[in-house]
Amino acid sequence: MTAQLVPPIHEEVPFQENELMISQSDINGALIYCNDVYCRAMEVTTAEAIGQTIHFTWHPDMPRSLFKRIMDSDPNAEELFIYIKHISKSGKYFWALAQVSPLYDQQNTHIGFNSVRRHVKREVSDQIADLYRSIYSEEQRHTDPDAAIMAGEALLNTMLVDQGKDYPKFIWSTLGEQP
Repeated sequence: MTAQLVPPIHEEVPFQENELMISQSDINGALIYCNDVYCRAMEVTTAEAIGQTIHFTWHPDMPRSLFKRIMDSDPNAEELFIYIKHISKSGKYFWALAQVSPLYDQQNTHIGFNSVRRHVKREVSDQIADLYRSIYSEEQRHTDPDAAIMAGEALLNTMLVDQGKDYPKFIWSTLGEQP
């Protein structure tokens, strides 16, 4: 179920407005839990999903700097919202708005991430796809993976500054809401 091995096809996986896709991953991004909506959309069984690294469900169009944004998020922060274009086992795609929050054990040690994904309206996914194409294109200009990620982050941050928004305000603006 890796994005690198599955050729993408331009067919969308049905993911309804009233559905919640839920997964949990360890600190390194390996899945430790996923619900039935996750399995249906990804076209996998629970057994196939558990242990897979969550970023491999990302469509190859996704900028890698956004995965870094999740992994580098402050575990003391409450949550991070991020749009993700996923790829299923058959190569189909779907967009989701992921609400990513830290996951703690009984000793209050940060052990991973909880992610609740929601349906994205077409007009929003089109807008985000344009933004992500720009970031992805910038990343592709660099042969060194670390430099590519840094360049993608820098471009996103520049775009946000130009709009007078930080990342959370940008996400809220795409929803037509204010925090």
